Amino acid sequence: MLLIVGLGNPGPRYVWTRHNVGWLFVDWLVEETKAKLRTNGASYMLWGPVSINGRDVAMMKPTTYMNRSGSALKDLPEGFIQDASDVLVVYDDVAIPFGRMRLRKKGSAGGHNGMLSILAALGTLEVPRLRIGIGSNTEQLELSEFVLSEFTEEEKEKLPMLFDKGIEVINCVVNGDWDKGMQIANSFALNA
Repeated sequence: MLLIVGLGNPGPRYVWTRHNVGWLFVDWLVEETKAKLRTNGASYMLWGPVSINGRDVAMMKPTTYMNRSGSALKDLPEGFIQDASDVLVVYDDVAIPFGRMRLRKKGSAGGHNGMLSILAALGTLEVPRLRIGIGSNTEQLELSEFVLSEFTEEEKEKLPMLFDKGIEVINCVVNGDWDKGMQIANSFALNA
């Protein structure tokens, strides 16, 4: 089963922050697939499984703070994750402009503490990820201030288009067509 993990922070003050784009994407995917809440565990919420192109897929939001996201994976029932390659982590990336995304099969955390926690929990760098661009820090805020700032109203209006393209990418991943998924994700740009 493919487990799609959206990273974010719990609590109403973080809902529309840039750092929560992984959670927002999972919310969109849950709505689109009509997935039912399976478990509301101590450190996570888990929806599904649902069938996407004949493959079972579950969606998860760790309810820990971002830097402890990996602990939610450790709390899943034993054997739920058979292989790290069956986990797709969706999270924000400040180095990617808003309206763009990148799909990769593996790699380092790239300075993202939530992804660092996931990699540590799974004990490998071989964890697929979909990084969603959250824009550039044009106001020169501290990094923590910027990622915890809210999307602008214009950006919020555009998120559905970005998330719909993300679902196309998920369909490719589910089908095992990583090359096509990477081509779609890595070449897409809103307003381009």
